[in-house]
Amino acid sequence: MAQLMEQLGLEPRLLLMQAISFLALFWVLKRFLFGPIGNMVQSRNDEIRDRLDRAERDEKAKEAIRTEYERRIAEIETEARDRIQRAVAEAERIAEGIRAQAAEEAEAARQRGYLQIEREKEKALKEIQDQIVDLSIDAAERVVHQALNEDSQRQLVRRFIRELDSQVPS
Repeated sequence: MAQLMEQLGLEPRLLLMQAISFLALFWVLKRFLFGPIGNMVQSRNDEIRDRLDRAERDEKAKEAIRTEYERRIAEIETEARDRIQRAVAEAERIAEGIRAQAAEEAEAARQRGYLQIEREKEKALKEIQDQIVDLSIDAAERVVHQALNEDSQRQLVRRFIRELDSQVPS
């Protein structure tokens, strides 16, 4: 081996010194450079992992909130639809009540009008009959020149009117 080293131009002491220098440099670099850099890289990796975990948790929480939000919106929409349907049904019921009440009031007004017309008709007929009686009495007095007394004249005229009423259609 010594011969080989001489052929290659290597000196054992120099080689030993270079190896010791290399190991010392490696130890110094490891202790003061690689250690802090490794710690810094590890710290950065841990921080990134924590951020990713936090982002994943936030994403899951966001998904849970979104699901809850969608569920609540669906509940609110269902409740709103139910309320609208109830309000429409109530409005239809009220409208039907109003229509029925209006029909009843119209029928009552028609009946009142009919009764009033009948009363007016009867009143007019009574007035006409009274006028006919008076006119008939006056005419009979003129014709008979007071041959009959007033009571018998009234009876005669009333009988005449009754006969007319039975002949005239209502």
